[in-house]
Amino acid sequence: MSNAVLRLFELQIIRDSRPLSAMVLAIYSAVRHLSPAKRAARRANPKDFAYSVYREWGPKSRIPRPERLRTVFGEVPQDAREAWLSDFEAVDKLVWDIAAAGGPQILGDAAVRQQLNERFPFLGGPGLNAAVHQAAYLAWHEGFDASAKRRSSST
Repeated sequence: MSNAVLRLFELQIIRDSRPLSAMVLAIYSAVRHLSPAKRAARRANPKDFAYSVYREWGPKSRIPRPERLRTVFGEVPQDAREAWLSDFEAVDKLVWDIAAAGGPQILGDAAVRQQLNERFPFLGGPGLNAAVHQAAYLAWHEGFDASAKRRSSST
C-alpha cells in the first residue's frame, strides 16, 4: 500500500470519531484517487487533476484543501502546491463570474469550457469538468440561471 493511501487512512481516522465510517471513507477515497482512469488523468496533467481534488465536495471538503493536495500530490514541492492554490483561487473567481452571467445553462457548456480554457490552459480533464459543474451549481443555487422573463414572473 502506498504512502498516500496510508496517509489518507490516517487523516480520515483522526478526523472522524466513528472509526468504521472513517475507514470506509478512506478506502473509497484511496480507490477513487488510485483507479486506472484517475492515475492516467493525474499523470497526463497533474495540475488539472489537482484542481479536481481542490474542488471536491462532500465529506472530503472537511479536510483543508492544502492538506488534501499534500496527501494526493506529496511528490510535488510545497511551493508549487502553494502556486497551484493561488491559481485555483483565480479559477474560482472566474467560475463565480461565469455563474453570475448565467452559467452553462444560459451561456452554453461549450462557451463556458472555452472561456475557462482560454484563461486557464491547464484545465482540460477532470479539473475542467469540476469547474463547469461548479459554475452550473452556483448559477442554479443563486438563481443566475433563470431568464429575465422567469425572474420577473417569480417576483
